Amino acid sequence: QICMSHLADLSILVVEDEPMLRSAILESLKRVGCKLLEAPDGNVAFDLVRKEKVDLILSDVRMPHCDGIELIKKINTLDENVRPTIALVTGYSDLGEDEALKLGAFAVLYKPFSKNKLLELIQHFYQVKKSS
Repeated sequence: QICMSHLADLSILVVEDEPMLRSAILESLKRVGCKLLEAPDGNVAFDLVRKEKVDLILSDVRMPHCDGIELIKKINTLDENVRPTIALVTGYSDLGEDEALKLGAFAVLYKPFSKNKLLELIQHFYQVKKSS
């Protein structure tokens, strides 16, 4: 079991166009105790990032209006001090991990993924953030 109590100061934004999946991800993150935000697409997510402190974005790749790739490109235009880290979530092979990392993604999570896989990703992000 992963100790999550030290993650309480993180702010995580979940960007997913499917409401049921977005709810499921948020539900599995509730016990982490961090601040959770949500958005149905990349445009809403980008507006949120410009208004709120967000440490990590978990974003679906395929979404209408503004997908995960477009969102990364928009986030990359922000000042480095306020730029959140992005982990992409995909169920398709239309985006390879190498390509995602080149774009600036921190990691890629492939659907379907377990709650533990998600928590491990957040734990890894926290350790990288803490050591930088």
